[in-house]
Amino acid sequence: IKNVIFTGFVPDEELDSLYKEAALYVFPSLYEGFGLPPLEALAKGTPVVAAKRSSLPEILGSAASYFNPTETASIAQALRKALGQPLSQEEILHHTRRLFQRHNWEKAAAETMAVYRQALGEGS
Repeated sequence: IKNVIFTGFVPDEELDSLYKEAALYVFPSLYEGFGLPPLEALAKGTPVVAAKRSSLPEILGSAASYFNPTETASIAQALRKALGQPLSQEEILHHTRRLFQRHNWEKAAAETMAVYRQALGEGS
């Protein structure tokens, strides 16, 4: 485990350097509402290996590699594959651009406002 760093909380001003130096961002979440941390890693060009659970496959799509977070062998296999056949920076950024076209704050705000208006009977 000498090459694995369990950072705990990291201040925003230190995240860029960690993402730039990381071989992978591993996200073994058992339940995730949306998945902002792996999107942030992808935006910085860091390959992501994530749990194939809850919203992550839908949100991250083909930009990430996946594993079953309750099976050690599945995690190990996904890590070996991602480290042995890493995506190029161009591939990561291509996937990331596509993700951010689908998921961005302006679109989220507009969709949320539409739900509120519908709930209030105002239409769209």
